[in-house]
Amino acid sequence: RGGTSSCHTLCKDYGDRNVDATETDCPVEDFVSWCLSCDVSLIIRVNSGDEPGLRELGGTYDAMDVRACGISHVDVPVPDWCGGTPDAGAIAAALAEYRRAREDHTAVLVHCKGGFGRSVVLACCCLIDRHDVAGRSLLGWARVARPGAITTAQQERFLCSLGGRADLDRYLSMHISGCSVA
Repeated sequence: RGGTSSCHTLCKDYGDRNVDATETDCPVEDFVSWCLSCDVSLIIRVNSGDEPGLRELGGTYDAMDVRACGISHVDVPVPDWCGGTPDAGAIAAALAEYRRAREDHTAVLVHCKGGFGRSVVLACCCLIDRHDVAGRSLLGWARVARPGAITTAQQERFLCSLGGRADLDRYLSMHISGCSVA
């Protein structure tokens, strides 16, 4: 993997905000209660439960526990290596679920293991789709709203390549149909 591995965001030091994961461990019910209080109707999980860092903590939550509380849940796994940039299939899957949830005018939560890279890229794609805003603008906004967001050069280049909804649609149509530009 060498120089193309993405950063291990759980180990980043953000000053006084760095906490031990065992100190913030909370039951799934508390997470779901928070989501319900924020009117979240859909959770898009971008990590897999057996990723390094999660594996040592026992994995991740069971999506069935979330669904049992009335929140839709979809897994759109994106590998956390080689830049951690979602491929066209992952983006298309997330956008399809996001569009369905937004019809109800409720909130959508997108998360990965650390919440700095993969999930931010997918969330930005949802915002580009909804508001037709440039990826470069969202890059700046994301880094103000979530210091440390967009953790790899590949993620940054991808977002900056999207000038708005038309570029996102073009990217998806080119890559999902099996075509690619060299």
